[in-house]
Amino acid sequence: ESEVKTTQEKMKRAKKEIDGIDGELKKLRTRLQQLDTALKSHEQPMAKVQGKINEITDSIFADFSKSVGVGNIREFEEKQLKTAQEQAEKKIKLAEQISRLKNELEYKRSQDLKA
Repeated sequence: ESEVKTTQEKMKRAKKEIDGIDGELKKLRTRLQQLDTALKSHEQPMAKVQGKINEITDSIFADFSKSVGVGNIREFEEKQLKTAQEQAEKKIKLAEQISRLKNELEYKRSQDLKA
């Protein structure tokens, strides 16, 4: 019988704990909804500001963009970044190939010395 009482008490404590957690969860969900709403309300004004920034940047770099054959400076920067990334990848591949060839050459030389 004492085991039953102990188990019942444990169940009551667990239920209280679960209720407390549920309450916290409800509060957090409400807060999350509030923050989500606030974030969404800021998205459109931020997009407008970014659009203005892009317009001003485009006008500043219009001559340069035209001279290098791109629509705007962001396009130029994207192309430059892509080119830099491709060059870095090629450099890594070449370094790997050089290392492989050096190892192969060293191995063949050691085989020639043994023969």
